[in-house]
Amino acid sequence: MKLCVIGTGYVGLVAGACFSESGRHVICVDINTQKIENLRKGIMPIYEPGLDEVVIRNHQKGNLVFSTDLVTSVQGVDVCFIAVGTPPAQDGSADLSQVFAVAEAVLKAATGRLVLVVKSTVPVGTQDQLRAHCEHHARFPVDWVSNPEFLREGLALKDFLEPDRVVIGCNTDRGSEMMRDLYRPFVEDASQILTMAPRDAELCKYACNAMLATRISFMNDLANLCERVGANIEQIRRGMGTDHRIGHHFLYAGVGYGGSCFVGQETLQIRYQGRVEVLTFEELFERFQTTETQDEPDETQEDAFSLCSLAPNGLEALSWDPERQNFSFSPVMALTRRGYEGEIAHLRASMGTHIACTGDHPFYVLDEVGDVQGIKLANELDARDWLPFHLPTAETLQNDEINSLFCSTPSSQPTASDLRLNKGNPTARVRVKEVTMEPYKGLVYSLETAYQTVVTTGGLVAHNCFPKDTQALLHVARQHDYDLRIVQAVEDVNAHQKSVPFLKLKRLLGDLRNKKIALWGLAFKPETDDMREAPSIVLIQRLIEAGARVSAYDPVAEETAGAAFSDALRSGALRLCDDEYQALDQADALVLVTEWLAFRDPDFEQVRRLMRQPILIDGRNIYPPEKLKALGFVYEGIGRS
Repeated sequence: MKLCVIGTGYVGLVAGACFSESGRHVICVDINTQKIENLRKGIMPIYEPGLDEVVIRNHQKGNLVFSTDLVTSVQGVDVCFIAVGTPPAQDGSADLSQVFAVAEAVLKAATGRLVLVVKSTVPVGTQDQLRAHCEHHARFPVDWVSNPEFLREGLALKDFLEPDRVVIGCNTDRGSEMMRDLYRPFVEDASQILTMAPRDAELCKYACNAMLATRISFMNDLANLCERVGANIEQIRRGMGTDHRIGHHFLYAGVGYGGSCFVGQETLQIRYQGRVEVLTFEELFERFQTTETQDEPDETQEDAFSLCSLAPNGLEALSWDPERQNFSFSPVMALTRRGYEGEIAHLRASMGTHIACTGDHPFYVLDEVGDVQGIKLANELDARDWLPFHLPTAETLQNDEINSLFCSTPSSQPTASDLRLNKGNPTARVRVKEVTMEPYKGLVYSLETAYQTVVTTGGLVAHNCFPKDTQALLHVARQHDYDLRIVQAVEDVNAHQKSVPFLKLKRLLGDLRNKKIALWGLAFKPETDDMREAPSIVLIQRLIEAGARVSAYDPVAEETAGAAFSDALRSGALRLCDDEYQALDQADALVLVTEWLAFRDPDFEQVRRLMRQPILIDGRNIYPPEKLKALGFVYEGIGRS
């Protein structure tokens, strides 16, 4: 059986390497020429223990081939996996443009009947959408399969070669049987291969991750209670884990499992009970705030950084439908407010438009003819990008209040380089001028509409604000008019938990200006260099904004951290060290963020000698508190009294 895997990211490369390890002939395809050249030389694009050995061995044997030519690679294959990126729009949806483009290209290039497998993480219903949009390109019969991955970073090879289960979503006997043959070498029992409907398989991926996240947030919530009542979360965990109905897995408290928002002065047009008006996000939240959450939080206190969420009944906001490219009022599904300390992106576009939002806020990007090109975050936008823009109507311009929303600089005259009109609809597009980042501390606001967009200050269209897997599940539920209250609570707890180490440092050290804080671990978990949504990012940002100096060490994530914090490294606010002890030199506190094996049994006497103050925040509860206290440390765990 000949295989082709499109995409050599984390999922695609691991799948291709492991299938070749079982003796299959695999062609891995990617459009990134440099990545393919490096793979041919044995240079991996990601860190995953043991992956380089499997790739090099099978490439040398001829089982694993790398190519940039999709058309030639697809010809004659029996099974083709799509493993390209689905960048999160941070509203629970995913950008499927790469998946659709690859599916179309594969179907056009196929030279015979094909099993086409979606390995990328995609929303429920994606296979149905793919068939509807792409199947007419097929010249031969196609067996469509959804085959979600359940790989743990750092243990990906073991998880693929020795899986707990393999989920296959397929509606044809031929496709199901070919997939069973493909995975049979990896399982001890055929019952580990689960065949189901495509939608079941797609939802299974999100459901599993949401359950794991639920257990983590539940324990974190209990840990916060333990600190207030004088209990020990570790003893609670032992008592719970011995119950066979619960078990020990994912019952560890910590600093969170790793959204984007507007500042309160940004405006939007709303409709409520028949009245249309323009409000700032701050005004909107205050108007619909319930009596239980009416008090304004004190930004110097812990609750300033907690998340408050509303679901205003009957409220609508002016939104943009990206499919029809028209504007209308869309129901507001959720409105949130939270404290934020970090950098704010100031996005300036032509026509005098300006938005202030967090750097990870998503925006639809248009091409020069007005078609949706994709979604980019605010801090990724540049002068080549065009954004959707609401061109006010004559009726709108007669209303001074509403006019102020769209004409922040009324005297500016549009030119061909400033503004492009879309024939036949009110959508215009404006070019990005610049994006600058500035420090910010205060409240930020987010909003989600049914159309997943909102028209903001100056008429610019912004995507919804919500951050991937659990958020995706929330998004699907809202699309089907269902409120996943437990999953939403899980997200709220996790958002707060990432602030816990910083709040502990503030309590123990007071003013953090010129204090040196050492971090052990940067990746979101051991045995990976992945820092996406890692708690370390939130902690570093807040420490630097508070005036602290950060020295950090991670066994493998140095390069990833260098890219994420290039400005902080240049300014000297952050230093990446060569080993864990170098990071401790004259440190006022040490925070354990990632529980790497190298950090589990350090020389604590040397640790204490190197530090200016012996303060240790154990973000993963891996150290014995009594031992550390006996050595003279001020020890703080998560939920340990």
